[in-house]
Amino acid sequence: MMLPDAGPPWPGSSTVTMLDIGQGDAILLRSPDGAAALIDTGVDGSPARVVGHLKHLGVRRLDLLALTHDQADHAGAAGAVLSSFDV
Repeated sequence: MMLPDAGPPWPGSSTVTMLDIGQGDAILLRSPDGAAALIDTGVDGSPARVVGHLKHLGVRRLDLLALTHDQADHAGAAGAVLSSFDV
């Protein structure tokens, strides 16, 4: 389910967004200056979900992609993210 990007709760704040990608984890961090970091990408079957969520949220590039460990539910869609965004 795609939710609208509500933006930060107040100007100058950072946000943490847990992306609904099905199985696995994908967490988007955004700083007040516009930097974006993604922690984990979810399973290989979810690239359309993670990439779709990021694009829906207005992400154009990632300043950091961090994979917590090499298991499919955390790093499986990393290739799709890397091919869709400059990191």
